[in-house]
Amino acid sequence: ASVASTVAGTTSSAGPWSYQLNTPSAIMMDPYGFIYVLDTGNARVQKWYPGNSYGTTILSA
Repeated sequence: ASVASTVAGTTSSAGPWSYQLNTPSAIMMDPYGFIYVLDTGNARVQKWYPGNSYGTTILSA
């Protein structure tokens, strides 16, 4: 079984910082445990390393 945890965001706190998301619209996890989030409101893709509480922008419009 898997356990899900919130790794980013707070209620009513969307924003551009690396630990914030603004209208996330897709999420995926690769075989190594990295999480990728399509952050539509900030026009970017964020990569989250296992155990980190902030993401790294890997693609931005």
